[in-house]
Amino acid sequence: MNDKFLYQLREQPRLEFTENLHRKLAFSRPALPIWDRRLKPAFSLLLIGLMLATVLMSVTPVRSAVMSFLTRVGGLSFEVTTDYPGDNYPEDEEITIESRTLPLNEAMALFPYPVHLPQNVTLEQEVSVGELSPGYLDVFLRGQTQQGVRFHMDIMTNPDTNGGEIIFPDSVEEIFLDADHPAALIRGGWNYDTKVWDAAYGSVRIKWVLDNLLYTLGGNIDDLEVLLEVARSMLP
Repeated sequence: MNDKFLYQLREQPRLEFTENLHRKLAFSRPALPIWDRRLKPAFSLLLIGLMLATVLMSVTPVRSAVMSFLTRVGGLSFEVTTDYPGDNYPEDEEITIESRTLPLNEAMALFPYPVHLPQNVTLEQEVSVGELSPGYLDVFLRGQTQQGVRFHMDIMTNPDTNGGEIIFPDSVEEIFLDADHPAALIRGGWNYDTKVWDAAYGSVRIKWVLDNLLYTLGGNIDDLEVLLEVARSMLP
């Protein structure tokens, strides 16, 4: 059915009626106060910003960036976040570091700077040596104090590379080995299986820089005082 005839029969309103109606509508609309004119665009921008933040927080890699921040403790850089860092990298981008076993004295000779080893302790004479990149060495060794307290240690070149270690909030504090040597005391660590920061096992680490080398001394929180003595025995 063709309804074109309905539009042909439609009568246009008189010009006087149209102008009168327009004046009434314009008069009945309240004027917008100046402060309201300014606030409405600002409120719209705020609303858009909140919506954008919500969208960003829903994306895992971006969420990690938003919820993390950088800080310096004990002269070292740390990235503080509540997100397990392994979730932000695809499996095919995981880095495998190959290591080799060397005698302790040979491993120490690889460093371009003097190495300070703890005193009055027994060190294992076979150590693990990894090379993260050319010239970036990581030597892992174990030892035992005269009291029978076991500890492990990492000695690395290029301290503070890649923004520092990724840690959980409130897990690090600044301490001083002596008046001239600040250090970072870290309680707990990332659990690979549960993907959360875990302090249940009582692990503790002391990190400090000495002569361009990064030292990390680790052990049990119950042995913290003994571990501090080991760290202080390495100071010049």
